[in-house]
Amino acid sequence: MDANLLQPKSPTQERGRTRVNQIRDHALALLAQEDIDNISISELAKRASVGVGTFYHYYPSKEALVLDLRGLILQETAASLADEFQAPVTTRKAFTQLFKSLVHRWIDALIDVKNLERAVWSYAYKNPQFATALRQQEEGLRALVLGILKTYQDTLRPAKLETVTQSLIIWVDGTMSRILRDATLQENHEWLVDELARMMGHYLFEDGE
Repeated sequence: MDANLLQPKSPTQERGRTRVNQIRDHALALLAQEDIDNISISELAKRASVGVGTFYHYYPSKEALVLDLRGLILQETAASLADEFQAPVTTRKAFTQLFKSLVHRWIDALIDVKNLERAVWSYAYKNPQFATALRQQEEGLRALVLGILKTYQDTLRPAKLETVTQSLIIWVDGTMSRILRDATLQENHEWLVDELARMMGHYLFEDGE
C-alpha cells in the first residue's frame, strides 16, 4: 500500500472540520455495531451527510480513517494521563489506586469501540506500513508516560525508564487485547485490572513502598 493512502488530510477551514467530525462520529457509531469489513464507504458517507468524494478527500482509505480514529483515542488517553498525574503520587498504594481508575476508564471507552481495535490489529497484521504508522502514532503516548515516570524517579526501583515505559505499554496493551477478545471479561474485568495494577506497583516501586 502507498504510504500516502494512510495519511488523512487535516481540514483547514471550519466547514472541513465539521465534515471530518461528522465522518468520525458516524464511523465510531457504526464501529460500535459492525466490523470494519462490513462498513461501506458509501453507507458511512450517507450517514455522515457527506459525499463519497468528500470522504476520500479527507481519508484516502479505510486504513487512514482507522488510524485517525485510533489517534483520537490516544489523544484522549494522553490528556487523561497528563491531567491525573499532574501531581505525582509517591507511594505504591496511591499509584495503584490511580492507575486502576485510569485503566478502567480506558477499557470502558475501548469496549464501546471494540471493532475499531479489531480493525487496528487486523490492518497491522496484514500491512507492515500500517503497523509502522501505528507505532509512530503511539510515540506521543510513550513520550508522555516516560515523562510521568521521570517525575517518580526518586521513588521507583532503579531501572532504565525507557525500558520500563515500553513494558508498561505492552502490559496494558496485552490486558486490553485480552478483554476485548473475551465477552465475559468485557462484563467483568475488575479482577484482571486489579492484578495488572498490583503487578505494576511491584514492578515500579521498591518493596515496602
